[in-house]
Amino acid sequence: MTLGWFHRTQTMGLQAPKAAGRLTRCAILACPLLFAGFVGVYSRSYNDEHIVPAGTPAQDAVVFAYIPYVAEAKRMLANQEGVKRSKLLSLGNRWSAAVQSGQLQPLLPVSFEDNPEEGVRSHILRVKSGLIGAIMNDASDQRQEGNLDNAIEDALLAIKLSESTKYSDFNTVFAASVEERRATSFLSDLTSSMSKSQRRRVRAGVAIVEHNGEELNTLTRYSRVQYYDYLSRMSKSPVTIEDVHRTVLVTERITSDPASKDTLAFVRSTLMDNPSDAGGPEFLTELRLAWAAENSNRAEIKKMMLKL
Repeated sequence: MTLGWFHRTQTMGLQAPKAAGRLTRCAILACPLLFAGFVGVYSRSYNDEHIVPAGTPAQDAVVFAYIPYVAEAKRMLANQEGVKRSKLLSLGNRWSAAVQSGQLQPLLPVSFEDNPEEGVRSHILRVKSGLIGAIMNDASDQRQEGNLDNAIEDALLAIKLSESTKYSDFNTVFAASVEERRATSFLSDLTSSMSKSQRRRVRAGVAIVEHNGEELNTLTRYSRVQYYDYLSRMSKSPVTIEDVHRTVLVTERITSDPASKDTLAFVRSTLMDNPSDAGGPEFLTELRLAWAAENSNRAEIKKMMLKL
């Protein structure tokens, strides 16, 4: 009995280390697979707050809708022999009609860091500005040739195209206001030579600027939300109620009186009191310039209306 017990004990003692060895080897082999799986799941689910957000499919679709118009405009403007007036008006009117139907929409930035001076949005805006410049050059030519109707048609079309992307961001508001100032100044110089029917056309044509007046208020609120989101992603979370209140006060002051020295001093003092706000100077400066340009442009239009 003692011998049998001894043999059984020896057998079990030999099998246990073998079983443990197999488990160890399996664990060693499984570790790389488990680690790789963990890395894969983590990399897909991890959200780095400092990565600039990408455009959604809907935002991308807004950009892609401009492709045929931009491509045609580039081909047209690349013609060294000059652009035919008929082609300029055809493209400009189709572009304007696409805006009216909702096919073409403002190119809103996907985040606070979405720079309008780089990338696809910048490319579209540059081509659009080139098209407007060509139309205004033709307007000058038509005026010199005594074709007042054609000159007015060109200038009003330039304003329509400028308004189409005007409220994309603060930079485009400023740039579009400059473009429109050229067109309105051009029309203002022609008022003394206009017939009654031409004056009616101009009044109806420039009314689009006043009609879109609320758009800059909407853009200001939208941009402010993007600014708060940016502060949050840059580890400045939470945005305090004091931050929100201060930014609201500044933006309200700017929208009511953007060009005065008192407003500029108020903005500067706010920035000095809060120097750590990332992006704050850029945000408030662009906001002030956009409102100043918009209000100045509307003032010029009102002056022109008095002549009509």
